[in-house]
Amino acid sequence: MKTSIYVDGFNFYYGCYKHQQALCTPQDKWLDWRALGEILVGADSTLHRIHYFTAYIRRDLRDPEQNLRQERYLKAIEATPGLQIHYGKHTPVTRKGRLRSPTPRQLGWPSEVPIVIGTSEEKGSDVNLAVHLLNDAWSGDMDRAIVISNDTDLMDAIRLAKKHVRVDVVSPLPELSKQLRKVADYSWCLDVSLLRECRMDTPRVALDGAELYPPRSWQEATWPARRDHTGQIRQAIAQVAAYWQSRISSDEGSNED
Repeated sequence: MKTSIYVDGFNFYYGCYKHQQALCTPQDKWLDWRALGEILVGADSTLHRIHYFTAYIRRDLRDPEQNLRQERYLKAIEATPGLQIHYGKHTPVTRKGRLRSPTPRQLGWPSEVPIVIGTSEEKGSDVNLAVHLLNDAWSGDMDRAIVISNDTDLMDAIRLAKKHVRVDVVSPLPELSKQLRKVADYSWCLDVSLLRECRMDTPRVALDGAELYPPRSWQEATWPARRDHTGQIRQAIAQVAAYWQSRISSDEGSNED
């Protein structure tokens, strides 16, 4: 059975390396998708294509080398036979909400004061995955699809693709969405212990002939201690609160004059 794999890159990354750190190591990030794909399709199927959906991340001052690590990895997996990378993009967004820690009361604020933060959001991967899945299913390019994601936004695309091919869903998280479980022909949660069996060779020879090595932090056998930013966040919020309090006091003084 000719099988193609469709990977939601960010869903996979956070599902395995953030939510299941107890079951894998940083070394497992140097993942060979061809090797993992051969395991997932099984002995009775042929691995046809691997579609990897992601977006370049923005440089973050909290981790200035994060984007460089991603670029090195994407360059490394580009050399994987049968693998194609499809890029979305990260878009700046503004979010509104309410402060939970520290609480507004701890800062001397009214409890109803909303806060606004600037962040970025990955756009396009789910749409790109849905489009390629449907196009390949309708064109007869494959007999079976394996979607690696736990994103319920893909439900309709999977439901339509099933009219033409078998569609399985593999969740990179330790749980699987009930909605995806219902819509898929077959579904299961990824055994992340498989990742240690599927690491790329070192060095990895890129398409341009360059020899690539895993980033230094990916060569560690254990995860670094989680950094606690609570103190820094509290200090920053307190500084903002003090600034606006001084502005309010200044404006009140001007009005009295």
